Amino acid sequence: MPTCAKCNSANVRRSRHNLLDRFRSLFGQTPFRCRACRHRFHTTEAAPIKGQHRKESHRRRRATLKREFFVYAAAMCAVAVVFFVITLPEV
Repeated sequence: MPTCAKCNSANVRRSRHNLLDRFRSLFGQTPFRCRACRHRFHTTEAAPIKGQHRKESHRRRRATLKREFFVYAAAMCAVAVVFFVITLPEV
């Protein structure tokens, strides 16, 4: 578990990513923020993932996949209807 570089507190959490952080993640640098002094720092140590967090993340991902599937299916139906209308013989 990483500790704060400023106050040595172990009460840290992962910080939000920005564009520079995405680039730094290619080199194994992860952003963290100290909950005690609010200092933001990068480290190569990874925070442990709790089991409950994984379950919530899995549920969120599953809900997103369901939503994407229904949007994709609706789009395919719309394309099929448009194609059908275009190919109707003129009267």
